[in-house]
Amino acid sequence: MQKEIMPDRMFQELKRAIAAYIKARTSLSPSIVSVNDDAFEEIISQLHQYPDSRITLMGVKDTIDIKAQHLSPLIKQCGWIWLTLDRATPQLIGTDTLLFHPRHGRPMAGSSSGSVFNILSGLTDVAVCTDIGGSILAPALFGQLFGFNAKGLGIESERLAFTSDGFEVNSGVGVISWSWDSVKEAFATWSQISTVQLGSNLSNDNVFLRVCIPCYGSVILPNGHDMHDEIMGRLRHMNFPIQWIERDFTNVHIRSVAKSIISACATEYDAVLSFEGPIDLYGLGDSSISRLGQIGQKLTEQNGRYLLRAGTLSNALGFALPSNELGSGFVVHTLGEHDLPIKVLRLCDSIVSYLRLEDYSVQQRYSTVRDVRGYHHNWWNIE
Repeated sequence: MQKEIMPDRMFQELKRAIAAYIKARTSLSPSIVSVNDDAFEEIISQLHQYPDSRITLMGVKDTIDIKAQHLSPLIKQCGWIWLTLDRATPQLIGTDTLLFHPRHGRPMAGSSSGSVFNILSGLTDVAVCTDIGGSILAPALFGQLFGFNAKGLGIESERLAFTSDGFEVNSGVGVISWSWDSVKEAFATWSQISTVQLGSNLSNDNVFLRVCIPCYGSVILPNGHDMHDEIMGRLRHMNFPIQWIERDFTNVHIRSVAKSIISACATEYDAVLSFEGPIDLYGLGDSSISRLGQIGQKLTEQNGRYLLRAGTLSNALGFALPSNELGSGFVVHTLGEHDLPIKVLRLCDSIVSYLRLEDYSVQQRYSTVRDVRGYHHNWWNIE
């Protein structure tokens, strides 16, 4: 009887996914709250049913605001496999004092700190997280990953929460990933459109967008660069039909000011584009530190967070796109009206392709992954 040989691609996927499962099960990292006991069987089952598929391992932020109705479509339609329950910072504050970036050692940006840490560590590919005041987009940029806040699609929590400065809001739900394709899968699934229809819309060359950006001199980033120059220096020659609308962004680090700029998407322009960061490298993202005198206030003012702090409060759709600069990248917001979300996704898709942004997220992830083979030598070397 001839022995059946496993296809090489399937074998490589099996090795990668099972290695991540074993590492998650044996890890002592505080980034992991628990591991899905059924993940092993689900990995084997999916590869048996779809030998050419790529396994997408999913983390879920440890919060009661993420419900089955948020996760089920991603599992059933995208085929994502839930692996880890990820640590969230206590009281969902903006800085995690127990987790540190695996390369440069700075405290992880919160509150979705465990999710980003697990992606950077190679345990998961994508994580479902929540956002009250920037807890999806800020940690994503901090880790040079992609972020997507789906609040503008009506994907939100049932209970009310409060921002650190007293605004009442329902948390947005979204994803963080090293893969731009995973972000688009989540968008299509939660938008209830097929990936074929999404691809057709993204290839439509007749899209025209009015995009608001800060005028020169209105926002100076913590590294001393002008936000206007960071945007135009990168996108001025991108082949995309855009009408740039410049606006004064002075004091945009104040949440109420940021909210007013995003809310104007309903009338004055179609989307708001900012360049934010470095996230929590020159300062700290925990707003409560601002109450600790002038030094505390200076630290929070230098945290590199601007419009992303007000996306959920504005009921907006938000994207974070990493750049070649550490902890920095583009943030795009729009309101979920008519066909604007798909138009803005196409803008983001063009930026990702034009600047090859996925190269940075992949490099950031795999340059921090430990070699798992040493942990299970006998198992790994089976032929």
